[in-house]
Amino acid sequence: MNFDVRLIDSNNFRQNRYKNRNHRHGSLLSSLANNGFSSENCWILTFPTIEFGQGFLNLVNQIKLEEFGFSSKVRFEQSTIRIKDTYQRKIKVPHPSLIAKLKTNDFRSPEDERKLHHEHKKDPSSFKFVLSSIAFGRLDKPTIFDACFCSEYTQSFVSSLTGLDSHCTISINQTSSQIIISSFPDHPAFQQFIKISCKTVKRIEANSPSILLWLDYSPLFCEEFVESWFNAYATSPTRQTRKSGFNANQLKILPFVSRLMRITFKEDEDCNTFLHHSNRFKLPRINHIVREVRNEPIYTPDNLGKLEDVKKSFSLAISFQLDKLLYSTLLSPIEIMELSKLLRDFDPDTLEGALMNLVDDLTHELEENQFKARPNFRIEAVASKFSIALQAAQSNKSTLFHRRLQSQDNFKCRAVTITPTGMILEGPNVEQSNSILRRYDYSPCFIRVAVREEDFSSHHHDREIDGAKFLRERYFPLFSSGLKIAGRTFDFLGYSSSALKDHQAWFVCPFKHRGIVMTAHQIRHNMGDFSKV
Repeated sequence: MNFDVRLIDSNNFRQNRYKNRNHRHGSLLSSLANNGFSSENCWILTFPTIEFGQGFLNLVNQIKLEEFGFSSKVRFEQSTIRIKDTYQRKIKVPHPSLIAKLKTNDFRSPEDERKLHHEHKKDPSSFKFVLSSIAFGRLDKPTIFDACFCSEYTQSFVSSLTGLDSHCTISINQTSSQIIISSFPDHPAFQQFIKISCKTVKRIEANSPSILLWLDYSPLFCEEFVESWFNAYATSPTRQTRKSGFNANQLKILPFVSRLMRITFKEDEDCNTFLHHSNRFKLPRINHIVREVRNEPIYTPDNLGKLEDVKKSFSLAISFQLDKLLYSTLLSPIEIMELSKLLRDFDPDTLEGALMNLVDDLTHELEENQFKARPNFRIEAVASKFSIALQAAQSNKSTLFHRRLQSQDNFKCRAVTITPTGMILEGPNVEQSNSILRRYDYSPCFIRVAVREEDFSSHHHDREIDGAKFLRERYFPLFSSGLKIAGRTFDFLGYSSSALKDHQAWFVCPFKHRGIVMTAHQIRHNMGDFSKV
């Protein structure tokens, strides 16, 4: 239901009725303009229901508007439109899309709308806001609105000793549609960038001067050499170098908490202005929620070290499933260690099936209840879910998975995808075997390793980033020194021509075959001499 707020001058209304017939808003606004009023003084108030609008109209008719600072010329009327080919009028009904927009968007006054329209003409990249800190962390109660944000790694840009600020800013690049955080934390010759694609942001929470960002994938970490004397004599522009993290502490926790960031601005006004500009991009609606912030890390070297010892005490098949729970962040290291106490004295195949069912159940529950309130996720609930998963594994021995394994050409294939910041574990899945696997009785010590981007796409060339250096720093150590998974160290074995096209290779950890310890080097030696190939 619409209502026009009309400013009417009863002395001049009829005299100036036909002076500006071409004026879009008719003679009323023309007379107002002649008397020094702007057409912007005519407003339309839209109410979501007729009852609400009628109640407002009844209220303003019962009071004296002059007592609230209005001119005596102000009048509230029901908004009507003329019926075509008649002199009759009918109530103007707002478009349904307008009502839907009013219910889902925050209110902005006409003055704010004009200011926003003026700022929209500016390049958003020119707005840079100073930050005081950034943090990567988790919620202590997954997907619950009253959960606390627990920081696993915090980088402050304000020195506690000197009180001086390290320069760190945040901006939105309109061309690339990225949120870019740039800083000079350690050395003035190197500038560090954290780039967040706007399309990967799935939730925003604001509590000035801080915001929380939930991401589908880990952000992009880059570093650029910007020393002035070097740039002055450089024959070509400097290129950014991609990183998996900026320091050793960050590298350890990013595989687990890189998709939840807390960004704290230096000033409340900067936070509000940044959120205001974010409306120009395809970002989720901003939720204003107050969360308690704690510094209670659980992905500590001590906890991860203890979990590593636990995984070594189980078979590779069981430890692989425990690492799936860890790297998918379905359970914390402490919860996995508690769960491991329930895994004794079970048949290995049944236990592996139960853990696979548990992973599927937890993943499904997380996807179904994301950002919805549900009971706290405690170890008692995990134990109950494991019991159900174990019963399902014990009763389902004739599934398609087991029937396909009966073929001599099939085997259980475990796969690991290495991304720039972490790892993703999959399987076991039933796949067709090869001669090497058959020779060693389908040992579970063989895994397939793939190299991918965070979104599972293949690595692509970017002329602005030194990709070759990143590949050497991130992936070469894994191929030369080994990959630590499931409490074991897997060494690079080899690849086929088809696997190489998909950026895949085979890795293997040492195992006993007919009384002989087999390693990657020994297996390659048994395959033949390929030095002249």
